[in-house]
Amino acid sequence: MTIQAIIFAGSEARRLRPLSYAIPKPLAPVCNISVLERLISQLTAAGFDAADIIFPVLSSDALQTITNYTSPGFRLSINQRTNLQQGCVAATRSVLHKDAKQVLIIYGDSLLKADIKGLLCCHQENQSKGALATILYHKPPDFLTPEREGRTYHGAIRMDSTNRITYFKEKPLVEEIISTTDVANAAVFVCERSLLEGGEFFNAKDYSFDVFEPLASHASASPLFAYGIGNGFRRDLGTVERLFDANMDVLSKRLDLPIPGSELFPNCWIEKNAEINNSQIHPSTLIGENVYLGLGTEIGPNVVIGRGSVIGDNSIIKNSLIMEHVTIGEGSRLDYCVVGAHSEIGHCQNLPRYTILGRHCSVGALTWMVPS
Repeated sequence: MTIQAIIFAGSEARRLRPLSYAIPKPLAPVCNISVLERLISQLTAAGFDAADIIFPVLSSDALQTITNYTSPGFRLSINQRTNLQQGCVAATRSVLHKDAKQVLIIYGDSLLKADIKGLLCCHQENQSKGALATILYHKPPDFLTPEREGRTYHGAIRMDSTNRITYFKEKPLVEEIISTTDVANAAVFVCERSLLEGGEFFNAKDYSFDVFEPLASHASASPLFAYGIGNGFRRDLGTVERLFDANMDVLSKRLDLPIPGSELFPNCWIEKNAEINNSQIHPSTLIGENVYLGLGTEIGPNVVIGRGSVIGDNSIIKNSLIMEHVTIGEGSRLDYCVVGAHSEIGHCQNLPRYTILGRHCSVGALTWMVPS
């Protein structure tokens, strides 16, 4: 049976600004590997050699970047949504292949580790019970944390002993969640083509509100089933803070994902062609490919240096995320900072804690940044 993989790249990612002005969330790096690149690796492991990805309108810079991320032997078809009011359901139909009988939908704006092959096999088994969709679920640590208006950030799922979904509600009030049994939608699911083309949901926009909530209301006759994420996880990257935390959690192995390069000593990773010049490197740290560290530099703890970056002599960087092709002048100090790709920081800079610079930013030499 032909299964088509479709990745939704998210919206404008306003909460991730200034980092998301030039790139969408799936291109955000986690330990120097983009979210999208990590997702493609998992799709490949599940037997896929192609996927469609649906973006909002991309800048020429972002379009070129996404093209460069395509893995050898994997075909990534790039689609841009010119009408964001169209909704995800209609956007899915617009890229649906003629021979696709089932669709794997992945919201690719989060860091994911999942048994995709297991999800597909589970759905095949559920078809004998009348399944139209099988949804991946997890139990995130912030599931019961109230956000706007006291609501959880996640969609809540309730199921019976056969994993048939009997309740689905997108972002309910935290007080409505049964903490002992309810689980969260992991924003990955496989569904039948008939679900997309049937008249009942032809005008639907959002999968959670317009499709899953009504179907789950059928309770014991619901055609929705759930599949657990097991030892995997889904981590939202919707803010700069969450992106930073995800990088540090992977770097420290609190989240189990591959880290590129060689482990020079415990929790200190060096990618190829990095020149470290006897710098002081404290764990946990990742030094990217083709990085140059000047004499007398001190890096770490909790630092990711993006590929192709240059760090000047006697600079000290701690607890920071430095993206690719960043230049930092000699004698600079960074602690709890995030620096976007292709930025330049001059000599003798002392960036205050929690400084966030977007792509292509420039901070001149002999300047002192003072927190407001």
